[in-house]
Amino acid sequence: MKLKLMLDTNVLARICHPTQFREVQDWFRKLLEQGRSAPELLVSVLADYELRRKLQDLHAAESLLHLDTLARSLRYVPVTAETSRRAAELRESLSSELAGSGLSDADLLIAAQAAIEDAVLVTSNAALRHVPNVSVKDWSELSLVPAR
Repeated sequence: MKLKLMLDTNVLARICHPTQFREVQDWFRKLLEQGRSAPELLVSVLADYELRRKLQDLHAAESLLHLDTLARSLRYVPVTAETSRRAAELRESLSSELAGSGLSDADLLIAAQAAIEDAVLVTSNAALRHVPNVSVKDWSELSLVPAR
């Protein structure tokens, strides 16, 4: 089965930045260079919205163009009724301390999407590591060895 990677907003933002975060951009470029053996790359429509809204507020035209170009390499995952139910279950499964740890509804919805897709959620948000039954990794933890 092919590995699936769901890019969270913070990783997507770094990939789209015009002058910083070269390590993340190099990692992503190397993923794309794997061609057919590359993992399937997913992004939540929520992550796209969060980033696009921020970039529009900043008038970051170059980053917005990069995001639009990047869309051709990604499969966008919609929010569904199944997503909302799974996010609510994830929220309920968190301890009260973790539930108040700064995880937003969008974070839990994206985590739910990753779980439904059986994808690794690629994020730098350490709080998401505590969400049960969701595979979470930082981009730097992912090997670039092609799947066989």
